[in-house]
Amino acid sequence: MTTNPRSDNYVFGRADESVTTTAGHMGEALPERHGALIEVLRPALFLQRMLHEAGVTTVGELAACDPKDFDDWPNVGPRKAEELLHLWSKAHTYLSSIEEKDEVGLGLLLPAADRQASKSTRSAAETSQRPLEADGILSRDTVLTRLAPRGIDAGTPWSAVLPGLPTRVVNILIAQNFETLGQVLDLVFSQPDGKMAGSLINRNGRVLGPYGQTSLMRTLRDAIERVLVAEPSPLVVGASQPKQKAQQLLRELEKQGIASDARWSRIFGVLPLRMRDGLHEHGLETVGELVDCVFNRAAEVRKWENIGSTSLHATRKVIEAVATLGHENFLYEGPTPASIEELYARMIGVLSEREREILVRHYIEDATLKEIAEPYALTRQRVQQIIVKVLHALHNRFGALAQKLLEPLLSAIGDGGGLIHSSRLERDFGITPLGKVRFCLEVATDRPTYLWRQTYLTLNQAELETAIDGFRTGVKAVKTSDLSWGELQRILEASTGMSLTAEPLREFARVALQGEFSATGIRPHRSVQRHSSSPGYPQDRHMWDDIEDILSGRIHPVRSAEIVAGLIRRGYPDTEKTRRKVHKFTVRWSRTGRLVRSGIGFFQLPAGGDSAPRESRLEVNPTAKAKNRKKSKGIVTDAKSEPVRERKAEAKAMGGAILAVLAARELAVSHELEARIRATTDLDTLNRWIQCVVTAVSAEALLEVPKD
Repeated sequence: MTTNPRSDNYVFGRADESVTTTAGHMGEALPERHGALIEVLRPALFLQRMLHEAGVTTVGELAACDPKDFDDWPNVGPRKAEELLHLWSKAHTYLSSIEEKDEVGLGLLLPAADRQASKSTRSAAETSQRPLEADGILSRDTVLTRLAPRGIDAGTPWSAVLPGLPTRVVNILIAQNFETLGQVLDLVFSQPDGKMAGSLINRNGRVLGPYGQTSLMRTLRDAIERVLVAEPSPLVVGASQPKQKAQQLLRELEKQGIASDARWSRIFGVLPLRMRDGLHEHGLETVGELVDCVFNRAAEVRKWENIGSTSLHATRKVIEAVATLGHENFLYEGPTPASIEELYARMIGVLSEREREILVRHYIEDATLKEIAEPYALTRQRVQQIIVKVLHALHNRFGALAQKLLEPLLSAIGDGGGLIHSSRLERDFGITPLGKVRFCLEVATDRPTYLWRQTYLTLNQAELETAIDGFRTGVKAVKTSDLSWGELQRILEASTGMSLTAEPLREFARVALQGEFSATGIRPHRSVQRHSSSPGYPQDRHMWDDIEDILSGRIHPVRSAEIVAGLIRRGYPDTEKTRRKVHKFTVRWSRTGRLVRSGIGFFQLPAGGDSAPRESRLEVNPTAKAKNRKKSKGIVTDAKSEPVRERKAEAKAMGGAILAVLAARELAVSHELEARIRATTDLDTLNRWIQCVVTAVSAEALLEVPKD
């Protein structure tokens, strides 16, 4: 059986100077001179040990320490440094709650010897001002009597009287359905020896053990004593403190131009996400309702899902800061930025060092997620999560201002069909570099932006690609190679519904067409330009039109040499330059899908192209056909035979589908028929069987379906 190291040497109320504190598992007792700090702030055992090693003996000495030096203390890591910082903050809070000339308060800050001398000289009246009775025991009636002048009685919500309780204590009180101060006092003073009657449960339904009950009792007693020692708030004038504070905050907000009936979402967009979700869920929309629920109905708010003391405390801090500083000064931490450059600097300045480095590398240095993640030992997914989280927080804080400053640019992007050339950013808007623009746009719109072809800025890549595809289809349907800007505008309106001005139309057309078609003012792609400058080339035709005419209606792939022969018959010069141009042309268009490359040097139009025959088929070289048969993706057959399309993986899947349908229809399939279906690789035959498998009366009848 183990002994609780904190059980014997701690008593409720203030410890006497003669009581020493045991370090427990640390193996030694702390000196008596630490009694003053310990009895006022009640630090944890490991904090007591660190304070002892650092030579800090009183609350005043702790408050005089520089928090930046906590990391240099012996055996102090980041987590312990945070605990020390919290204790240091409590010391400042305590010092501010008592008057420096109050001898009672000074006595608690003095070392043990000086405090003993000062204690012997106090009068009975001064001693009666301490929160304890003369015999050192604090009672329920005494607490209520001392708090009565402040307008606090047994029916006051405990959350308004005892702020700053640890989350674990708050959860226990909520689990017991405690709402008033009187219920808490009944719990604390239920037994004179400090032991509680009955058992208590925490928020998870577990029963508190002896140590948990002792810790709960000590925490509540300390909170009550701090309230008794603290000076009354100037907000309290004959009424309960929370209501007075809420009313004063509403008056301060009115002075800042924020009405109580205004929507809180437009003013307090930086509230914690859980609090925002809770307010929306309970239908609270105005600033007055927000202030009322946070300050007057805190106990009720704590019962909301996913809402705890942390979210409630953060919400109060935001409201108080806005009421004191004003909305804009709070959001922007100074004067409102008047330009994109100032806004960018202000947004970067509010981020942590790691967040700032990640965003700068992503937007300004254009680094990949993998390159950003390596120095921090993070994954690419984690870096993406950090970027999204930071952008969302910045949107809630700076989004409205960013939209106002970027309104001309957003309008220009909308007028440009969803994209704008990067050269216009500096010329028309004075914004540079492009990374800052992307960053500010994403803060303003709360959705990602894209650099399309590293030149055009767009807000929605999917919508842009859809518009470009529709525009290309509309231009191709006209079946002419020369189009005016007016004709292009009509095609754009008919295919995408967009109506662009002259310059955005030119930008959109240049990007969308990419030289596939010629138009007044549009320069075709270099590899497919009209050959008007070269002697001997036809002046009234485009090379793609001639090659498409050669390939149309063909059922076999045609070698590039035969394409050259067809072009020569159409007036192109019989030179090496023509052959090189055809080779580059066919290779380029086979990669983009305009031509189907069915083998080394074999090309044909893709499925669905213009198949109307315009002239007799060019013969395929038999020697080349035999040489490239194994390398070809398709099968090159004789001129009079039908083409055979084979794809083994696709044929295997189609055969399995046919057998599955036959099995579902409960039609008998012999081993021979199953083997025949699985061995068939002709896609046309399999397609014919799939069309008839649902209506076939038997498997044998299915396989005997004639060709069309």
